[in-house]
Amino acid sequence: LRAHFANELGLKYGSHFYLDETYFRSSATHGKLVDNLTAEVERSREKFIEHYRATYDHPSLSPIWAVSEVMSFGQLSTWFKSLKSRSDRKLIARAYAIDERVLQSFMHHLTFVRNIAAHHGRLWNRRMTITMTIPKNPSKLAAMFNPKAERYIGNTVIMLAYMLKLISPGTSWPVRMRKLIEDAPVIRPVAMGFRDNWQELPLWRDI
Repeated sequence: LRAHFANELGLKYGSHFYLDETYFRSSATHGKLVDNLTAEVERSREKFIEHYRATYDHPSLSPIWAVSEVMSFGQLSTWFKSLKSRSDRKLIARAYAIDERVLQSFMHHLTFVRNIAAHHGRLWNRRMTITMTIPKNPSKLAAMFNPKAERYIGNTVIMLAYMLKLISPGTSWPVRMRKLIEDAPVIRPVAMGFRDNWQELPLWRDI
């Protein structure tokens, strides 16, 4: 996601497009995003950030392909959401064959899920307050979701597996996730939001 955000828009608009508020919906929101990113860059000790500081005086912040590497996932989600042009969001979502609104909601939802996991919160049967939009396409993907359990982690797992298979073909993550569920006797897949036939989903094999 970082790579597509930085490369697609950096090539289209230039290395420091993100500093120009005209590409974003709200000047106030853009200002906060730049302030938060500046704070992240100032804390960073990454070699590529230090090299830019030592080599260039203007602009004060590094090119998008550098600063995107120090964005938190939550920041990346907000930068994506804040883009003014839907065509820009579609350009990034195209790599995953999903609608940009689906990608936007999934990034927001995944930020919420990540924060629960990072703070060791209960996740497997948690009723989510921030949900994701279930995609209607591709049809093979859409058929695997459980629309009656939109507030549970099962749909998140399906979307993660789909994304990971696209980003890293050959990933073992779906197989390991299935085994993790099967090997935990106290875990009930239905309580996670999976359908009764969850083990038969092509998710665990091919999308």
